[in-house]
Amino acid sequence: MGDDRLDERAAALTSKSKDISFLQIKGEVERQNSHGYLSAEDYPLLKFYMAMAVVYLVIDAIWVSLCIKHYEHMILLHHFLSMILLTQTVQSLFQVIEYTIMNKYGTLLFSFIFISLLFSVMRNTFGRVLTLLVSLGTGITRP
Repeated sequence: MGDDRLDERAAALTSKSKDISFLQIKGEVERQNSHGYLSAEDYPLLKFYMAMAVVYLVIDAIWVSLCIKHYEHMILLHHFLSMILLTQTVQSLFQVIEYTIMNKYGTLLFSFIFISLLFSVMRNTFGRVLTLLVSLGTGITRP
């Protein structure tokens, strides 16, 4: 148990000697807050993304019920709006999972970041196509 070299170095550190050139310290620093690994700046975002996921799920339920009720009157734009809403909901759920994992384990998983980015790109693409369709007047009226 008693490493003589370690004891000598400890004695040298406690003495008045100013020569500590022999001292080498190796280790890892890990920080964890009382609520987890997220910083104080990012921790409120976890709660925000959870609330937004719940809001999107409620909006999805209302939208689906209205689409089922008025199915015979739906046009192309309603389908694009459905896709935008669905991709935003999935993206927000993956953000909640990503922040929860980061808070619990302190590491980011590339797969969740990739899926979140993929759904973000899909949502933006659907939104831009919808903007083009409305601008061109396509799909606004039934033929």
